[in-house]
Amino acid sequence: TKLLYSCVVDADRLDTYLFERDEIYNRQHTNWGELSAELSRYLNKLKTENQSKNIDSDIYKLRNDISEQCAESGLREVGIYKLEVPTGGGKTLSSLRFALEHAKKHGLDRIIYVIPYLSILSQTASEIRKALNADSDTVLEHHSNVLPDDPDFYKLHTDRWDSPIILTTQVEFLESVFSAKGSDLRKLHNMANSVIIFDEVQTLPVKCVHLFNSAINFFNKVCGTTVLL
Repeated sequence: TKLLYSCVVDADRLDTYLFERDEIYNRQHTNWGELSAELSRYLNKLKTENQSKNIDSDIYKLRNDISEQCAESGLREVGIYKLEVPTGGGKTLSSLRFALEHAKKHGLDRIIYVIPYLSILSQTASEIRKALNADSDTVLEHHSNVLPDDPDFYKLHTDRWDSPIILTTQVEFLESVFSAKGSDLRKLHNMANSVIIFDEVQTLPVKCVHLFNSAINFFNKVCGTTVLL
């Protein structure tokens, strides 16, 4: 019911927005292959820099091995997966590599990062933009600390979650799924046919676990979304 409601609310409000501005909606299709190639170039550049600086080769080999395994795992079927990597293991770019390969293989619409802490969120967004040589239109941050240059444009895209890569907070995700407000639920349908990465998922409050499990099962089984914990 909420998924259908989300479609109707978003269609109605987007139509109103476009009518007021006399604009036409053109859906953008993301070239995941191009973004994946950009990430590969960035990782190769890091590899060269690490070798020239004689950075600890054992740690680098482990990070590279994790990254390669994530790239291979991206070719798996749509499902619910778990990635366990210790601090310093390069989890951010490895999980991004998985998501890009997975989105490319299955023709998915977007990649959503759900992160519990604002400090990690801003840092992760900056790292992803740098790795993909992308701007804020491609990699959208949705949290309270963002001060956009164009508030109306920012509000439209944070209300809809239609950007290729979105980074948001755990609280925002939970409200977008379990709220009864149209403004919160409007973005729900755009979580379908996507990759959702839950960073530091162990920080999820215990009282939310049962509902959270129901939500991710729904996204996977009904909406064709892959979830990475």
